[in-house]
Amino acid sequence: MEAKKRKSSLYIALMDARKAFDILWHLGLLREMHKTGLEGNNWLFFENWYTELTSKVKWKGELSHQIIEQQGVRQGGIWSPSAYKIFVNSLLTTFEENQIGATIGSIYCGIPTVADDVTLITTDPYELQTMLDIQSSFANKNRYEISEQKVCGTYL
Repeated sequence: MEAKKRKSSLYIALMDARKAFDILWHLGLLREMHKTGLEGNNWLFFENWYTELTSKVKWKGELSHQIIEQQGVRQGGIWSPSAYKIFVNSLLTTFEENQIGATIGSIYCGIPTVADDVTLITTDPYELQTMLDIQSSFANKNRYEISEQKVCGTYL
């Protein structure tokens, strides 16, 4: 609405992490937890939850040996959405602290996020490219990919 009032363009990129819950890197999650100051019982809970995660494969009625998992969150797990939020928090903080993206008055709203869906919003096409570069760098650092099939950009 504010861009419309000012008669300025609005640039939007809709981003989706490819199988984000499946590939969430456990050591990256633990690093992000440490950076946010999660300690004590919360830390031990997540550390035990994700460093001791194992699976077995069932094939034709036979179970394989245990496989230690180093990525992914438990599907349907009550803590999985929270774990993912912790995992991407430093990306969101980078945008907000540097005021990269759109604002409404003094309220920052440049990167609304729901689970693994991220929307980049700005009034400047060059700033949108910066936002895309930061998102890409973060994804590379944290071992996940942006889904090419679900990425789209909009100019209003």
